[in-house]
Amino acid sequence: MTAIFRLVAVVVVALGLLVTGGGVSAADYYAGQTYEKAAEGITNAGNKAVIASVVGDQLATNDCIVTRSVIGPNKDASGRSRGGQILLYLNCNAPLAAPGVPGNSAASTEGKVAQKELQTAEYCAGADQQGNENCATFCETRAMLCQRGEKNVEAADLKTAEYCADPAQAGSADCNKFCELRAETCKQGAKVVFAQDVKTAESCAAPDQAGNADCSKFCSTRAAACEQGAKNVEAADLKTAEYCADPGQAGNADCSKFCSLRAAICAQGAKNVEAADIKTAEYCAAPAQTGNADCSKFCSLRAAICKQAAKEAAVTDVKTAQYCADPAQAGNSDCATFCSLRPEACAAANRQVAAPAGRLVPGNGPSPEKSATLVHI
Repeated sequence: MTAIFRLVAVVVVALGLLVTGGGVSAADYYAGQTYEKAAEGITNAGNKAVIASVVGDQLATNDCIVTRSVIGPNKDASGRSRGGQILLYLNCNAPLAAPGVPGNSAASTEGKVAQKELQTAEYCAGADQQGNENCATFCETRAMLCQRGEKNVEAADLKTAEYCADPAQAGSADCNKFCELRAETCKQGAKVVFAQDVKTAESCAAPDQAGNADCSKFCSTRAAACEQGAKNVEAADLKTAEYCADPGQAGNADCSKFCSLRAAICAQGAKNVEAADIKTAEYCAAPAQTGNADCSKFCSLRAAICKQAAKEAAVTDVKTAQYCADPAQAGNSDCATFCSLRPEACAAANRQVAAPAGRLVPGNGPSPEKSATLVHI
């Protein structure tokens, strides 16, 4: 697999550049270094780095490449000592043009040199070159190219990892060797492929794909992705079914078509909506929600559910009123609030308490042995 291994020609060029230093003259120590590195070295040696000239403007000054350096004059025009000065000539064009990055054309002399050096940088970025002293020396003076080479290799390695994550490559010796050196990249590749497979699985989980031979073949080698895809589709379908169960969607042609293909899901969606509606109707039946505009609108669409909730609330109100009618609850602020909202229920309970037949024990009829429980207001 050509994507896994570097081309022999690239390796030969890379090794050649590592041995020769990429054509940088050994007579000029600072040539080929970035300005930042050269200036640091000059300062550490007790001298001063002076920019003599600059060509190009695509790079930050620290990233510009020193094309040559010379020892500057030690004295100024008045004869005073300047200290040790090293004059640096900088090239601030990118070593090699790239999309969105101006620089030397690959066809130019400088570009051809940079292209060869980029190949070396890509070679040095390989996981098997970690600790290579020649690569470390090479990248000391070519930081930008080595960074670019590293990005190129990362992108190529991710593509290879995605290829190796295909179930068809299970047991591939080349892929096994590749992933031994690039475990994290292979994990990332597997995640990317799984996400892509789940998307395909979601398409295959649609009811109209039942019996699709391609989907059957796909899922035979990607069971986990198809299981996840089916779950995702079921969750999405249930949301749609709940939407379609809303009374406001009665007569919606799209909902009718949807439910003709997903009858069971729509039945479950209707149950979920009904359960939620009952909770809302019970909330709206509470005394504190009297006059609530949202509740009025809700009940105009769900009259039957609200009617049932109101009946159940009325039973609860009677029990609460009976509890509050007990003289022992005199001064109970909750009872006072309840009776301000349900005066009829409280009045009826008070009449029962005052009846000659005997005081009614709240919530339990006339039996005084049993204790009453407060129903929440």
